[in-house]
Amino acid sequence: MTTTTAVSLPIGLWRDGERMKAAVLRPMTGADQEFLLEADGIMPPAIRTSQLLARCVQRIGRVEPLTPALAAELVTGDREALLLHLRRLTFGDQIDPLVRCPVCEKNMDVPLKISDLLVLPDVDTLGSHTPQYFEREFPTGGTLRFRLPCGADQEVVAELARHDADEAARILLGRCLEQTVDELPGGAQQAISGWMSELDPQAELRLNLSCPECGHAFTSLLDAGTYLCEESIMRARELYHEIHLLALHYHWGEAEILSLALPKRKRYLEMLLKALE
Repeated sequence: MTTTTAVSLPIGLWRDGERMKAAVLRPMTGADQEFLLEADGIMPPAIRTSQLLARCVQRIGRVEPLTPALAAELVTGDREALLLHLRRLTFGDQIDPLVRCPVCEKNMDVPLKISDLLVLPDVDTLGSHTPQYFEREFPTGGTLRFRLPCGADQEVVAELARHDADEAARILLGRCLEQTVDELPGGAQQAISGWMSELDPQAELRLNLSCPECGHAFTSLLDAGTYLCEESIMRARELYHEIHLLALHYHWGEAEILSLALPKRKRYLEMLLKALE
């Protein structure tokens, strides 16, 4: 049986008038690696994330199982948090993203711990009964009502964002409002974006860095989904060789091997290779 882990979401899945924050997920298996390998370059990142979360998240609150459609209802920060937890459970807490300096264009390794990147849920601001739509007073426009962007919003604008990021952002914002974007008073779009960032800080991981080569200080975004998928695909290059070794010596079928969580598969491989020395 695959080990599962319980985590708490920063925002929570909105269901039946409350936010469900208790999530249970398992580490990635070989089958999940194979899925990411086959989806690479074919499936838009937002859809790929919904599919991956549906595979690995066992339940959220009373919602079980988590379908891709339900995973798409999760706000951006919750999706990022689950991807970070998934990476930690599968490959460990330490990550070393490669970042390029925008000035000297030198690549730099940035050692990080996922445990330091996770934003703790704010129980005072976002409790289980926090409504789906937030209200903020705007000096020249009365009360503005909005919800936080979710995976479904990202999926809708994914194709457009490739060639018109500004229009994609405008459409995404419009999906989160109870009024049209054109009805907003001047400056309201920027204000709402700021409120969204404050309410869902996990949505964007900004790293404050300094280049060791030229000393330039800059900020870089870390996309948990992209990082996890690229890392998994890189590691998946060894997948079929590992399947071959385990099948050859343990006489397990491919489906059995692919169902193993990656940490467990690695333990069997380590024991096998040591026995073959």
